[in-house]
Amino acid sequence: MTKIVQKLLLPFSYCYILGSKCYQKLHDWNILPQKEFDLPVLNIGNLAMGGTGKTPHVIWIAEYLTSIHLPIGIVSRGYNRKSTEVLFVQSTSNANIVGDEPLLFRQKLPTTTIVVAHKRSQGIEKIRHQFPQTKVILLDDGLQHWGIIASTPILLTTFAQPFFEDAVVPAGYLRAPQSDYKKAKAIIITKCPQNMTIAQKQYFEQKINLLPHQQLFFSSYHYLDCYEWQTPTVRIPWYQMTIQPLLVVTAIANTQYLEDYLAAQNAITSYQRFSDHHYFSQQDIDAIALQATGKIILTTEKDATRLQLHQDYIQSLGLKVYCLPLEVHFLFEAEDTFKQFLREEIKV
Repeated sequence: MTKIVQKLLLPFSYCYILGSKCYQKLHDWNILPQKEFDLPVLNIGNLAMGGTGKTPHVIWIAEYLTSIHLPIGIVSRGYNRKSTEVLFVQSTSNANIVGDEPLLFRQKLPTTTIVVAHKRSQGIEKIRHQFPQTKVILLDDGLQHWGIIASTPILLTTFAQPFFEDAVVPAGYLRAPQSDYKKAKAIIITKCPQNMTIAQKQYFEQKINLLPHQQLFFSSYHYLDCYEWQTPTVRIPWYQMTIQPLLVVTAIANTQYLEDYLAAQNAITSYQRFSDHHYFSQQDIDAIALQATGKIILTTEKDATRLQLHQDYIQSLGLKVYCLPLEVHFLFEAEDTFKQFLREEIKV
């Protein structure tokens, strides 16, 4: 977007900000209901429209809390799902019914209670009723959900497009005003280069100007060896994956970090990109098959949850789909500090 177009759109952004502020005030004045719970609620979200890495960070936090023997529950809206009920996510669920991100949570966190609910408070209540031993709730992408007073808001923003260099839609990609960062107790700069410098770190610290109640962290993705989507325990080293060209199929908000990684692997790649959270049709599968001749199909784990809806058809075409898993790494040796932050917030 050019600066001229952005300036022309700014009046509409101001209208959006005004509407957002009015919506917040309706909750502050108790005209719209707000609910507070007597257990820690960690609210992981962003100010941008998407693509900041919420899903892998929720998984990282959930895995850590589980490792210290805390029974947790995750509540997600289940964006773009075809159902409206409050549902527990099962291993037999599909992305159409519960959404792609909750289904990935289920696959990665087999012992964690996961619920999808348009009204997050109903999801928390359902978990507490059926699993009263739950000690902590993680809210997936709930920073703009003012119906719950979360004990610990955690804001994610990317290295490439931090909130302080962005504008509210339609002039930019923020869905909330920049000033909302003040509510967060922790801010994580995500998708950082693994060789991020101290000077770059100091730039973010200066631009954000943390408030007394806030802590700042930096994270990057570490990509792991691929696997064939039906056999995740069997990993394939990169030298085998790059024998043939790759057709990279994605339906995520931002692919730049992934593309940079694949370029660094000297992989011969072509891309078939769909809109974020896109539900693949049989026609999409046919188009992918046409482009995949002589190539290996590679996708993200989140996209694979939606491709699974066409598992039988994909197998009938003889296509092999490989997933590229990733892990979150905290930079500047701050992993223990972030774990300490979580323990202090949960009071354990």
